[in-house]
Amino acid sequence: MLSPVPHLGKLDIDWRVEGPRYAERILAYLERHYMPDLRREIITQRIFTPRDFQVELNSHLGSAFSLEPRLLQSAYFRVHNRDATIKGLYFVGAGTHPGAGIPGVVNSAKATAGVILQDFAAVLAVNSPRPLSFRMHEDMAPEIRTALGECRGIISKASKSFSLAARLFDPATRDAAFFLYGWCRYCDDQVDAVEKIDEQGIVIDRVKTLKERTASAFGYTRQSEPVFIALQYIAHRYAIPSHYALELIEGMAMDARGTRYGTLKELLLYCYRVAGTVGLMMSHVMGVRDERALRNAADLGIAMQLTNIARDIIEDAAMGRVYLPLAWLREAKIEPDEIAASYHRENSPC
Repeated sequence: MLSPVPHLGKLDIDWRVEGPRYAERILAYLERHYMPDLRREIITQRIFTPRDFQVELNSHLGSAFSLEPRLLQSAYFRVHNRDATIKGLYFVGAGTHPGAGIPGVVNSAKATAGVILQDFAAVLAVNSPRPLSFRMHEDMAPEIRTALGECRGIISKASKSFSLAARLFDPATRDAAFFLYGWCRYCDDQVDAVEKIDEQGIVIDRVKTLKERTASAFGYTRQSEPVFIALQYIAHRYAIPSHYALELIEGMAMDARGTRYGTLKELLLYCYRVAGTVGLMMSHVMGVRDERALRNAADLGIAMQLTNIARDIIEDAAMGRVYLPLAWLREAKIEPDEIAASYHRENSPC
């Protein structure tokens, strides 16, 4: 039974006396309203009060939830996981972003670990003695130049619109974009090459191989294939977290497996993996590190993917790919395999 009470700075209570009394009141209330004979069935009991939080857990003033979740102490306004002034100082726990409670604290740990890994990757990229060139243009190592040419060739064939749009970037950003998208296209082609849904074993093996090779590129294992040389180059130069790239590969695998999405939430996860992650990686390439901007970049990628899904409903259905949430289709009384049927469009008021 959790009963929020004032911390020791708000109310001067001797919890060694009042703790057992308050516990009795709680148990009596539960017996009276919900659980008859509760106290008779209790085998063991422990009372944990603000004093225990202070003594055993070193919690300031015995506060179990740290900062009060008022408007200016919640969400973005809560203590950030990385200190803005002191380099190398990080915060984790109930008082930090995103908040208190077990889910909040676990997510705080994930967020703090994430920013530490980002910072550590940035330090390695600058200080590593490994024999990799991280200079652009005329100072590029020969293998980097070869990788750039390979990626340009892949993109010029697969995405002419991207090749044209990339001209708007400054030369360094444009080359980094070619590196990134060349690797993305390579992975997509590797997974998409499995055309039959019944060849799941091949899909699993290819995805596993791509993840292993991608993870090695984010480390310092020297790469031999141009697209992975390209990935390693930009990953280190721009301190891109590896989990973005690994999530992207998993999203591609969802396509190859013909995954269908029961709810909008499931569909949004797919969109994040195949498009939001690309927005996040490009944000790093463009020097963007602000958390709010990164969230917006991921959301923009998700929105673009949803637009593509809406545009290509019929074409995707013809290939056996259904992206519309199954809950929506049930509500509209449309079978997933009948999305492409012309009579649905003929009966539409539009």
